[in-house]
Amino acid sequence: MFTDNDRAVSVKVVNYWFSFANTGTPSGSVAWTQNEAGALAPKDNTLKLDEEITLERNFRRARLDRFILLYPILESVLSGA
Repeated sequence: MFTDNDRAVSVKVVNYWFSFANTGTPSGSVAWTQNEAGALAPKDNTLKLDEEITLERNFRRARLDRFILLYPILESVLSGA
């Protein structure tokens, strides 16, 4: 059974997706700024959609960095090489 809170979060998420599909930029109560690439410290801006919508900088960055390092190995295993 869905609660009123579940429905309220769902409406917020749908509105972000609709805005993104319509304009290419998600908009809502919290602005989702573009990622910033840089040689020294890139900033990964992730919109965390939960009961409280927040903008997280470098969300799970350490985990993603490990996946990036492992990707060539995974790719070669999956290709059968």
